[in-house]
Amino acid sequence: FEHRRFGTAAPLDLRSIRPWWQIVTAAGETYTILVVPRRPSLFGALAMPGIPPTVLAIALIVSALASGWLARHLSAPIRRIQEGARALATENLDVRVSAGLEGRRDELAVLARDFDAMAEQLRATRTARTRLLRDISHELRSPLARLRVAVALARQPQADQGRQIDRMEREIERLDELIGQVLKLARLQGPVPRIDLEPVAIDELLEEVVHDANFEAAAKGCTVRLEGHSLLTISANRELLRSAIENVLRNAVRYSPQGAGVAVAIENTGKAARIAIRDRGPGVPSADLARIFEPFYRIAESRDRDSGGEGIGLAITAQVLKAHGGRARARNLPEGGLEVMLDLPTRVPETTPPSNI
Repeated sequence: FEHRRFGTAAPLDLRSIRPWWQIVTAAGETYTILVVPRRPSLFGALAMPGIPPTVLAIALIVSALASGWLARHLSAPIRRIQEGARALATENLDVRVSAGLEGRRDELAVLARDFDAMAEQLRATRTARTRLLRDISHELRSPLARLRVAVALARQPQADQGRQIDRMEREIERLDELIGQVLKLARLQGPVPRIDLEPVAIDELLEEVVHDANFEAAAKGCTVRLEGHSLLTISANRELLRSAIENVLRNAVRYSPQGAGVAVAIENTGKAARIAIRDRGPGVPSADLARIFEPFYRIAESRDRDSGGEGIGLAITAQVLKAHGGRARARNLPEGGLEVMLDLPTRVPETTPPSNI
């Protein structure tokens, strides 16, 4: 190999040592040749054989527009949910973020709908809490006002102090009972009601409750009778379950006509033990059937305050049934009267943790 660019015709030793070449002359001099490509232009670097630069430019513009639309499509719901979370943190429970996302089926749309459901649940909880506090205040005001009147009458000269003291004792007992029921309802309304469970024979429990209820019913000339047998033993909190059934029975006796009867039936549906309590009272308007299990809810036509009670017993019943994995329902009977059904699962979930309720 001869290379004449160095000025002399001398044999060269060309060694291939990648990625460069070394040239050794006859005189022993070594030269290294590096192969470096020229710096290409922007479009030259992106150019592909057979694709004109104009087409490549159009493709880049379309890609940029598509990327921008995709980024906006993904980021807009995220920003909306973020703004909704900030509004929710300031107790704005009316904020909703799923508007405009009805046609989407991706994870962001699901997240937005879940956010709206959470906000609605929080709003309903706050509304219920406000209503409960208002109702409790109203219920406490009435016996306190009567106590104040009784005290004023007792201070008058020649007053029948014994009679007024008896009246004060009754009002104090009513206040104590109301406060106890409110505390029980608050414990049962927790996210995971904690109850102690034990084997409970349904027939035996119903016989005890019906026997005690007949003492109260006798004052109105009413009778409470037990119909049917189940021979079921379920896992339940005996005292809570007894209280739940007694609350329904007291209501049935209270709103039954003079001399009418109240029936207590037990049925095994296979999956649940159903306790049905039927009265011959005025019934409940269909629109209000579900609401009678709300705290302090009353029907103006038939369940006014003159009939007694605080309007919280059925709410406790519903929460007790819920804590046992069951439910309470009501319906009007075709022949007249109201039927309250208490469905108790024959097997309470084992995840129900114990507590001191």
